[in-house]
Amino acid sequence: MPMNHPQIRLGIDPIQSKLAQSYHPNIFNAGEALFPTVPVNSRSGQIMQWGKEAFQIVDTERAPGTITKRAGLAYSGKTYVLVDHALNSVVAIEDMEEANAVPGVDLAQPAIQLTQDKIKLSLEKEKSDLSTTLAAYPAGHSTTLSGTDQWSDYANSDPAADVQAGIDAIEDAEGVTPNRLVMSTLVARTLRRHTKVIDFIKAIGANLTKVTDEQLADYFGVDEVVITSAHYTDENGDNQYFWGKDVVLAYVNPNPTSNKVRSYGYTYNLKGYPFVKQPWFDEDSDSWVYGTKAAEKPVLTANGCGYLIKAAIA
Repeated sequence: MPMNHPQIRLGIDPIQSKLAQSYHPNIFNAGEALFPTVPVNSRSGQIMQWGKEAFQIVDTERAPGTITKRAGLAYSGKTYVLVDHALNSVVAIEDMEEANAVPGVDLAQPAIQLTQDKIKLSLEKEKSDLSTTLAAYPAGHSTTLSGTDQWSDYANSDPAADVQAGIDAIEDAEGVTPNRLVMSTLVARTLRRHTKVIDFIKAIGANLTKVTDEQLADYFGVDEVVITSAHYTDENGDNQYFWGKDVVLAYVNPNPTSNKVRSYGYTYNLKGYPFVKQPWFDEDSDSWVYGTKAAEKPVLTANGCGYLIKAAIA
């Protein structure tokens, strides 16, 4: 693929950039489920937050000869500002030479994938933190479980009732039915052993060999249960799951390119990004350097479309 003049000027590798833009590892499924990606043309702009005009009652009766009433299409908006992310990976010439001596081994692609994974890991952490912060939700759109109410208490807790309370809150506030329930594999592991979940599956005559994501969705009465195994390593070297012990219920616009629907959140991504720079050789370290750049920002656009369950398990 020949480079165009702007790509040459910016030092962009068009082939690797195309691969980077289509690279969506499944481990980051939860962030995309709550904050689907929407391409934008500039690093800052106005978020279209469509209101509840469609639910307002208007007197549409018209007497002969009178002027027809009008309904306005309006939205409120706050600004978004994309954040630039950049990371270089370094491959020593000695390692490159040794890899080249082995058929089928190419260190360039793993080096580029490393920078992509690191950037996406940082963004997934931001989405997890944003969606599990109590202060991000309006009154009545969150709960913190404790003691026997936590789902790890199989005998006394009632997960379906807790989620139904969230469904009711979103429907009453926004007039939409939440369609996605996001949790970590820690919570899902507990639910798959829960007495009430197992009893539900038995009652519908389904296979109990393994409690599936679809069966959990049926149990909770939502379109989709999204379970993430995404994790990061903390300063002590321990694995920490994104979303941890919390659960997020949300209505997410199934068509993220249409802004005329109130939706939990979006990830605004600058068109043409991420892109991979042309690799260059660093003489001082005798190494090849591979760089990736991204420009995006997750935004909670309609917090009334969400409901947070903190500490769902002990």
